[in-house]
Amino acid sequence: EGLLGSLLSREERRTAPSGIVCRLSRRIMLDPVCTPSGETYERSAIERFLQENEGREPGGSRKVSSELLVPNVALKAFIDGFLAENPLLYDMGGG
Repeated sequence: EGLLGSLLSREERRTAPSGIVCRLSRRIMLDPVCTPSGETYERSAIERFLQENEGREPGGSRKVSSELLVPNVALKAFIDGFLAENPLLYDMGGG
């Protein structure tokens, strides 16, 4: 246990800010993209959702194609910095 146990328990108490966790996958986003309505999701999760739901966005009737998903560059930069400081949180599903 010792130092490693102390680090793990401290890391386990931390949680990811809700804004960096995808509402579909419930994991920290590594490739966040915006839909035309302004919502951000993990690319693979929203692409899967659109495929399974006739191209309709979550909670809406608007049809969206994968080509309209735009990388959320600012959020990606924030997430990269957050994970650099909290690498174990991604492995634990974001808290």
